[in-house]
Amino acid sequence: MLWFGNWLTNFSLAVSTEGPAPLKSLTAPDFPFWHYSIKILTVLSAMVGVLLLVLAIWKRLAPKYRRHPALIQVLATHYLAPKQALILVAVGQETFLLASSASNLNVIPLARGVSGVVSESPPPPSITERVKKES
Repeated sequence: MLWFGNWLTNFSLAVSTEGPAPLKSLTAPDFPFWHYSIKILTVLSAMVGVLLLVLAIWKRLAPKYRRHPALIQVLATHYLAPKQALILVAVGQETFLLASSASNLNVIPLARGVSGVVSESPPPPSITERVKKES
């Protein structure tokens, strides 16, 4: 502690007798802060721009090189009311109709014919046609 006290005394003695001129050599040299900060910001923004450009290109080209298509695909959505919707979903080779509401989700499998197409049959006769046939 004695050494620190002597240093402080000698320092204050030098300042009082010679003035602050000898201390000029102890200060930091002039640093062109703005020049380097502009360079740093320019390089940083260029790097971020290149990264964003690579990301945009990757997002555009990545779906083309996907090996397996998505297992679950949403084919169509029809909104009936707020928080109520009918959603047509394909899972593998099967197609389902999902009835969605705020409190639950119902799964309705769609019936298909043997060939995968719903067979076309004439509509059943209406009640008025049946009455006319009976009379």
